Amino acid sequence: MSQDSIKQRLGVIPQDNGLDIELTLLENLKTFCWYYDIKSTLAKQRIPELVEELKLREYSYHTLDQLNPGLRKRAAIARALLHRPEILIFDEPTTGLDGTTRLWLWNYVLGLKKQNRTVILATQSVSEVEALCDRVAIMDEGKILTIGSPKELIFDKVGSEVLEFTVKPSELNYYLEKYRQQGLVAKAIDEDRIMLCFKKVEDTKKIVHSILSDEIIIRRPTLNDVFLMLVGSHLREEI
Repeated sequence: MSQDSIKQRLGVIPQDNGLDIELTLLENLKTFCWYYDIKSTLAKQRIPELVEELKLREYSYHTLDQLNPGLRKRAAIARALLHRPEILIFDEPTTGLDGTTRLWLWNYVLGLKKQNRTVILATQSVSEVEALCDRVAIMDEGKILTIGSPKELIFDKVGSEVLEFTVKPSELNYYLEKYRQQGLVAKAIDEDRIMLCFKKVEDTKKIVHSILSDEIIIRRPTLNDVFLMLVGSHLREEI
């Protein structure tokens, strides 16, 4: 497959949006039509369609540096869809966006999925992954640790319920060993906090009454728990 054919199949929305802030919204879109070799007659049709779809018409003649982060993100989406790609890649799609814009973007991605487009998200947001993704690859230091649906990964790696409680730091290892000897999955998530994982909710109830702690939390597990199980909770230097 040639580089040009790959380029035609992919639409990419980088975290920094990749737009020229000195050009207007329309100028940016026209420039990328040239980049994708979209003929002028087709560009005159697609640009207004996307501007309307992404509710950007009133900002058509604004330069990108005049737009807020949410509008810039929508402009970047319009740019990525100009050539109607089969695969759309988002890098950290909601970083820096407010709650309303984030919700709008989530709904827009779900709409793209209904059009049978393949959408790939590269994100550190657990809530984003659980809300939008059908299949997840958890990565660490460039390596794929596991792949599956959010529900599969959560149940397989963690369970149905999580119990967290605090202990004295000096007693952390004692309690970890105690519960592991009972056949439980026990993980230290801080120097004074332990996480127990249960496949059955009934098993949580059996254990909770035996725990003497000032703080006990019972909650639904998340993909963040899966990551902690696979990678651990220790801090590492940022690269």
